[in-house]
Amino acid sequence: MGTFGTRQIIQSDFGLQSIAAIDVDIDGDWDIVTADASSDMLILNKNLDGLGDFGPEIIIDPLYDIPIRIISADINGDGYVDVISNSAIDQSVDWYENLEGSGNFGRRKTIAGLTSGPWITDTGDLDGDGLKDIVCAAHSGDKIVWFKNLNNEGLFTSPQIIGYHQESTTFAKMLDIDSDGDLDILSNTNSTLKWFENSNNEGLFEIEHILESDNLGVLAASWEDINNDGLNDLITFSTNYGVAWYENTNGNGTFGTRNEVNGTGISTFYTLVDIDGDGDLDIVVCASVNKIAWFENDGNGNFGTENILVTDLSYVRRISSGDVDNDGDNDIVATDNNKIVWYQNLDGLGTFGSENIIDDINIGADHIVLVDFDDDADLDLLISNWSSQNIYWYRNLDGQGDFSDRVYIGMGSNTFDVDDIDNDGDLDVIAPAFITNRITWFENTGSLGISQNLNDDFIIYPNPSEKNIFIKSRFEIIEVNIWNNLGQLVLSNKNSSKIDISTLNKGLYFVKIIDGIGNVGIKKLIKE
Repeated sequence: MGTFGTRQIIQSDFGLQSIAAIDVDIDGDWDIVTADASSDMLILNKNLDGLGDFGPEIIIDPLYDIPIRIISADINGDGYVDVISNSAIDQSVDWYENLEGSGNFGRRKTIAGLTSGPWITDTGDLDGDGLKDIVCAAHSGDKIVWFKNLNNEGLFTSPQIIGYHQESTTFAKMLDIDSDGDLDILSNTNSTLKWFENSNNEGLFEIEHILESDNLGVLAASWEDINNDGLNDLITFSTNYGVAWYENTNGNGTFGTRNEVNGTGISTFYTLVDIDGDGDLDIVVCASVNKIAWFENDGNGNFGTENILVTDLSYVRRISSGDVDNDGDNDIVATDNNKIVWYQNLDGLGTFGSENIIDDINIGADHIVLVDFDDDADLDLLISNWSSQNIYWYRNLDGQGDFSDRVYIGMGSNTFDVDDIDNDGDLDVIAPAFITNRITWFENTGSLGISQNLNDDFIIYPNPSEKNIFIKSRFEIIEVNIWNNLGQLVLSNKNSSKIDISTLNKGLYFVKIIDGIGNVGIKKLIKE
């Protein structure tokens, strides 16, 4: 445990504002796209060998006024991941086409202009035409808007208002809240939690539903089935009351009253994960300045008393969860003012071991993500710090939780999103810039798309898929595990080549396949 390699610098001397990890050249490894606010550039560093050795910077756009966020999606339906961004000065949303999936990007194409403060939050088909649209929460402009994708060629309408008077909105999520087959919008203001109903799958949001009007301080929300009734419930995190959930009573957009999880009121962050292996989602929180605790879900949304994991940290900043040591259960990674550590789930029931130090230098990580960054079937760690503008990653060297030394990626805050904007089977990048108020996207035009094989012994089809996937293999399938892009194990199956993925949320997943003679393959999967 705790064996570290030397630091590897990818890029330096620039003021990174946002970063996205994307396979721009469809070679099976993660490349880095960054938004440099100090030099007004969008920059690409290609992963040369899949092991984290990066090439020199490639300028995507040398004259982009203070880009503040990038996300990815396939905007024009050609199978390649493009890049979307927005600028803090020009107040517009733009995209860049990934030419032939090579990671060479075309000229900037402006989607639309905004009035103030755009933050890209989600992508999806809002009007039922099969094309990926964009929704944006304009924080300083106090409104939510969406951009209709007109032709899969990157042509979007001007911003269409979903809701005015959205004071200090912090998120806007596309969810089918009323189970009518189209995507509604969940959002917040300073004082309310609300959702906007999509009328007849046409992108018309004329009806606003208030879930709660005294819901002060909501910072984040999740959409998961807390009580195992087959309906996704709404989970919120607030500076006012901590973690709470609202029961989805009938699947038609009717919710019960707020159920606060006792003991989470002074929490600073939360995550949902099955800690004890019983098939339901438990809650893990940064319970105070020095404590991490978890609360067991009985399967019906009733949470037990506090289970203390640790009490000797120095101002817990963030937590994340995933199977760090590949033993089939979920472990916890945490960061405080002095170190980054992980705690092994010893028995799969929520009994945790002592801390394993990943880094003992004061980094002050404000955002941490567990993800397989180097395609070796284990979870690596990506972190960022907003105030210092530094981004690092740590390689999981052996799949057992022995991490490399800190690898410096660059300067900036880690915020990004990915989606297949143009329905061509791969992920594009979308990015907003707060001061210029622009949103841009970059197209990925790779020849293999998202279904590129990392091991030719296995083929997944159909991909993308909505309900079932099938695995073609020369030998019997022994085990299939599916992770989301946060590194969380979300589905596991044994001795079957047919996998039901209908319960998964739409998005990008990683599928690990093991056959009867020990062959292992990693595949990317898009759930529609």
